[in-house]
Amino acid sequence: MKNLFIAATGQDRGKTSFSVGMISALLEHADSIGYMKPVGHRFITNQDDLRIDEDAALIDSIYGFGDNLKDVSPIIVDSGFTRHCIQHSCEREVEEQLSLSYDRIKTGRDMVVIEGSGKCSVGEVIKLSNARVAELLDAKVILVAQGGFGSTIDTVMLNMAFLQKFDIDILGVVINKVFKKKYDEVKEITSKGLRERGVNVLGVLPYERLLTYPTLEHIVAECPEFKPLTQASKTVMHRNISRIFVGAMTPHEALKYLKGRELIITGGDREDIIVSALARSAIHLQSGRGGSVSGIIATGGLKPHDSLLETAENLGILILQAEEDTYSVASRVKGMTVKLRPNDRRKIEKIQELVKTYLNIDEIVESLK
Repeated sequence: MKNLFIAATGQDRGKTSFSVGMISALLEHADSIGYMKPVGHRFITNQDDLRIDEDAALIDSIYGFGDNLKDVSPIIVDSGFTRHCIQHSCEREVEEQLSLSYDRIKTGRDMVVIEGSGKCSVGEVIKLSNARVAELLDAKVILVAQGGFGSTIDTVMLNMAFLQKFDIDILGVVINKVFKKKYDEVKEITSKGLRERGVNVLGVLPYERLLTYPTLEHIVAECPEFKPLTQASKTVMHRNISRIFVGAMTPHEALKYLKGRELIITGGDREDIIVSALARSAIHLQSGRGGSVSGIIATGGLKPHDSLLETAENLGILILQAEEDTYSVASRVKGMTVKLRPNDRRKIEKIQELVKTYLNIDEIVESLK
């Protein structure tokens, strides 16, 4: 089978999530698959002090391919690296590095799924754009685009124009994150508009709200300065947060909005709100209906009474303390980009289900032969 390069029309189009689903689908048709993200920009540093692209680290942790992570994520681009390549023309050096990593991953495997980074022209500054990587590694390309009408067609055609400058085979476009109330219309109209322009539409994936839910683990990782006032199990930390609730009203009114899985953000001295939330959670847990709040952030650097902390811990509810005011904390939490994490099993399973349901996998596999 030919290699598959997964590109996108821009950032946050769901490319990594699509890669997770596509790998799962392809594993049903190939004996052995490899994965790599050749050029990374957002990275983490692992226990061996190795810089690894965060998406590459995620997919490696999900599927456990067992490759050297330096080969999975061979090139990390930061501002210093960019300046060096512009000044010293390191095109041959980076291509050789990339090819060596690819050769090690491809050995003994039917194909490699290669994930791009941002829009198709990203990396051109070092002469290693997504399109050039696909060409270098002899991969066919799927382009992931944000669901919509005019803007979707515009951005797809802009990226297609760049891709077509290279000697690569473009399988088509996947339209992603389409709101359900517009799904049929987008599937018909946008697909028609793209096909009239010679672009094959491989599938249309609906927007799935579950994938936008952060977890407490995500909040803690993004805001390490928030101080935990209670201990929480792994189960609690992996709990999805379905809604952010700002506790700025009376308890009587607040109880109308507490349905379960909320993250409550309120002043550390608003013990009336905290008591109400804990009481509601206790009643729901005792009745076996679930419905516990996901967690509480106590703002203003104020600490709730110790008895409330003890009650929260007994109920398995994490309370974090933030120095900032309630509005600042709420704005910060709501503005977070929710990235898929290795422990998000429900989300991973949902992504795999969506890809297998809304794409013609057999057609894609046939085109890769």
